[in-house]
Amino acid sequence: MCCDDPLNSQPKASAPGDAKGGRPDPSGSILATPTASSTTAFQVQDCTAGVIGSASDVGCGVGAAGMPDIVNGLLLERGSILLARRSKSRSSYPDTWSFPGGHVEDGETFEEALVRELAEEIRVVPTSWRQLDTFRFNCGKETFHFFAIDKWEQEPVNLGQEHSELRWVGLADALEMPGLTFPIYTDIFTALLQSKSQSQNEDARLGAARSIR
Repeated sequence: MCCDDPLNSQPKASAPGDAKGGRPDPSGSILATPTASSTTAFQVQDCTAGVIGSASDVGCGVGAAGMPDIVNGLLLERGSILLARRSKSRSSYPDTWSFPGGHVEDGETFEEALVRELAEEIRVVPTSWRQLDTFRFNCGKETFHFFAIDKWEQEPVNLGQEHSELRWVGLADALEMPGLTFPIYTDIFTALLQSKSQSQNEDARLGAARSIR
């Protein structure tokens, strides 16, 4: 469709730096082909202190059955991450900066919930991601599952009333971002920066090796 698509009239995310062209063409099924990488771990505080803790390293036990699981999609592009500002009308954490995502519904896997939530909230379809660490908030009352996404279809568009704004923010700048929903986000940004630096160093090493040959 062309101009009649109502989604095209929605506000788009602020671009990270210079304007870019279209997304790369995806290949294969979105659920069968996403890249699976090893889980990235973060150094975090225990949830007994009232903050998020690592699900594998908390001191207050496992949350009760039926407690909600929440997936968050962290879109990454050219050293920037997509943040979503929660609407002021939200009952929990209003007017704070978080990520697109939401609750896992009955019968869904985390990956299926991730794909559904991103389509509903920002219209994108993730095609390549890796799961980061999992955190429990308030001693297991909510469990957050973070996914780093580096390839997707469509451009991010703010749909619905969940968020008031989408914004691309450099990872280094995100460390100083005021109004983050949880302080643990800075640990995530730091880990992603370190991963990016290691990847760049490896690319440089491989490039030097090729030139020697």
